Amino acid sequence: MSELHFVHSRRVSAADSIRTLLLAGILLGALIVALGLVTCIRPHRTTRLNRAFVLLQESRYSDALDAANNVVREWPTWQDGYMVRWAIHDACGNFESAVRDYSVAIDLCSPDCPGVYYTSRAGVLHRLGRDREAAEDYARMVMSIQDQQHDREYFVRSLESMLVPSREQVSLPIRDTSSLLQYLKTQCDAENHSRLTDDAYQLLFNVSGSED
Repeated sequence: MSELHFVHSRRVSAADSIRTLLLAGILLGALIVALGLVTCIRPHRTTRLNRAFVLLQESRYSDALDAANNVVREWPTWQDGYMVRWAIHDACGNFESAVRDYSVAIDLCSPDCPGVYYTSRAGVLHRLGRDREAAEDYARMVMSIQDQQHDREYFVRSLESMLVPSREQVSLPIRDTSSLLQYLKTQCDAENHSRLTDDAYQLLFNVSGSED
């Protein structure tokens, strides 16, 4: 009798184990489906940011700004969100907001911030009449290129290619290496000049071999 009871107990335990495994499988399947639905409902951040950029291209500035704000709110440490929002502010003439977004993007990608970020912010600062700050950004760009590549020819060519404004940008006071030198020299001659600007001017002067 006890032997039959033991066999019966083993069968019950096996049945319980099977039910437990089936239940676990069902729960796991439900979890996978739920995660798939969440992924469908919440698009990848790049998709959402691209949407904001498309709205900007369509001149739907209010909608574009709302979309960019949502991306920045959800991914506050992603520099690309601030870059697209900067472009929207710039297109709307909100230059102070554009400078703030550029500054956040620069801080997020430091110390390896691309030099072009500085030249772009410098353009906005120039439009605001904040030329001393603009000169310092040009100086930072000069330093960043020099740190990355010490070849003289590459250095000067990079400067010229980075400083030529794109068709979409408002004309900037700096268009080539020579005009950058002149601009920095003007800032160095100012009463409250920056040591950073001084260093950049001397560096560029020596590397370019200019007789300005």
